[in-house]
Amino acid sequence: MAISSKTWTPPPAVRRGNYVFTSTLNGAATDGTLDPNGEVQMRRAWAKLPEALATVGATLDEVVEVGVYIADHALRPHISLGWLELFTDENSRPARRTTAMRMPPGELCSITARAVVGGKRRNVHVPGVPHKDPLPGGAIVGNLLVSSALNGQEPHGKVRDGVSAQIDQAYINGKTLLEQAGASWDDVLHFWVFMKEELDIDTLVEKWLGVFPKDGDRPARKSFLQADIQGDQQVHMQLTALLNSGKRSNYEVAGVHHRDPIPMGSRIGDLFMSSGVFGIRPDPQDHTPGGKPAEGLPAQLTYAFANVETMMIENGGTLEDVAHLGILVKDYADRQAILEAIVREFPVDRLPAVHFWGMSVPSPIARLQLYATAVF
Repeated sequence: MAISSKTWTPPPAVRRGNYVFTSTLNGAATDGTLDPNGEVQMRRAWAKLPEALATVGATLDEVVEVGVYIADHALRPHISLGWLELFTDENSRPARRTTAMRMPPGELCSITARAVVGGKRRNVHVPGVPHKDPLPGGAIVGNLLVSSALNGQEPHGKVRDGVSAQIDQAYINGKTLLEQAGASWDDVLHFWVFMKEELDIDTLVEKWLGVFPKDGDRPARKSFLQADIQGDQQVHMQLTALLNSGKRSNYEVAGVHHRDPIPMGSRIGDLFMSSGVFGIRPDPQDHTPGGKPAEGLPAQLTYAFANVETMMIENGGTLEDVAHLGILVKDYADRQAILEAIVREFPVDRLPAVHFWGMSVPSPIARLQLYATAVF
């Protein structure tokens, strides 16, 4: 059955095996209108979560992590109202991370979620480092562990001074969280990193190599530089790990190079996550750090999907195995063209969940960057 790319909207949730990923769940009313009140939008977004999960046979008890996205930090007081209504057991809540970013016109907030059908959620914590909001240090459902935000706070102490010390402490806290779950750095599949200052990227690379020194055996990673982080905190991290699932494998696209020492993609067990994938034409002769995206959105879309597909083929699969696409956009006006490209690239019965990110784009000519999650 054909699908019209002009009217297509991403599915509320997608299930591959036992893994579930939602698309963006915003605060629009049933008629699509957006109330100017942030609290109203936040409550409507939360109300959509159990409905989205139900479309693929999942429940709130199987949610391992929720992402919350807000246009302004003033909306933070509204987040936990709906959260506490959905997740009443203080000893069994999903991990949660909040990101302040550019939002589509009229949208003030939205949420996404990941779940594992059939799993029983348990919480893990970093002793002495509680969150100010009612959420755990991390959550485990099935074999999937996801942390909440990891920052530079010392146990029973304050946030350390300076970005270098905060990165150190965030890694210490991450290691402690993994140990609480019976895991180690070898089990980490992916990192999100949010930093206030782009000038600190060299410090981030130095610390990264201290934790993951072996080329060809690192998690995928995406760093959002110039992130909107409050107060004295300068860095937030979030890790995804697969427990008792085998050895980590890295994947690359020949002729496409990251600026930092990170793989193009990483896999543990049946789960794959990519780092940022630009629309770069592979060129084995070009060793420019980070590479140069193609000219214009259509060409960037073509090469970005081709680069993701290359990694899927290396995994013995195809684009159909992609369950979720994160898409960093420079301009939300490109959103419709991107959705139309997704419809062209994917079969109608294997469309991925989709979430758009409105963060800084690390290239003056890039229109988008993809983050792919696949299940094999």
